[in-house]
Amino acid sequence: GSPPGPPGGVVVRDIGDTTVQLSWSRGFDNHSPIAKYTLQARTPPSGKWKQVRTNPVNIEGNAETAQVLGLMPWMDYEFRVSASNILGTGEPSGPSSRIRTKEAVPSVAPSGLSGGGGAPGELTINWTPMSREYQNGDGFGYLLSFRRQGSSSWQTARVPGADTQYFVYSNDSIHPYTPFEVKIRSYNRRGDGPESLTAIVYSAEEEPKVAPAKVWAKGSSSSEMNVSWEPVLQDMNGILLGYEIRYWKAGDKEAAADRVRTAGLDSSARVTGLYPNTKYHVTVRAYNRAGTGPASPSADAMTMK
Repeated sequence: GSPPGPPGGVVVRDIGDTTVQLSWSRGFDNHSPIAKYTLQARTPPSGKWKQVRTNPVNIEGNAETAQVLGLMPWMDYEFRVSASNILGTGEPSGPSSRIRTKEAVPSVAPSGLSGGGGAPGELTINWTPMSREYQNGDGFGYLLSFRRQGSSSWQTARVPGADTQYFVYSNDSIHPYTPFEVKIRSYNRRGDGPESLTAIVYSAEEEPKVAPAKVWAKGSSSSEMNVSWEPVLQDMNGILLGYEIRYWKAGDKEAAADRVRTAGLDSSARVTGLYPNTKYHVTVRAYNRAGTGPASPSADAMTMK
């Protein structure tokens, strides 16, 4: 004796969104009765064969049909059947013809909701596009809901296309760096899927409006000076990232100034690479993601000989 031969004639019927009915004809038992059948599926062209859940769970050797469970909607599948006896599992049948399961409403919410940045008066919302296996149907896109934090009514925007990954809401009345509550769901032509959790996304920042009030500068060697300034208060327009020092030789135009940026909220810095015995004019500005604010009054420093 040996394991059974391959079953024949695998036919797919009663195609649903997550289930199908599979039938087959028995192959040769090779003189040892068939004890059970195993069903496998793959998503062509590149999917690997994987065992599927069935109803009944265990398929007896006298069965010639079973229901396949747990498929993904709107996906292409092929199926095959193997028979086993006491001596082992035989060669699988040839694959069934390819079928596509029925469409269904999306069952998973999009992830990766985030955003921010952009131009003044903009709310930029980003998310992770959903892969083919979660689309569940044609006519796929995203549905955004957003509102200023503390406001009672939601606005919505429909963004067609499975591959889209951001949306920009523009409105002159949006104040800089305002928190918005944002939610997202996906849709296809069968309907809307479940909604994500709420994320907080800020509207675009504007550059700082306030200048440091005072600047002090003093040469500390023939090629360096120390610069310090009165810090500006954290501004409602955005998140202060640091300060930009501009310095230029007396007699030059300010447009020719060199610039150095500090990262963080220290209110002093050392500027290097200067000419000896030279007078410099110095200004300081605050900056954030949107740009650089207005200049402080200028201060003068003389490098050493």
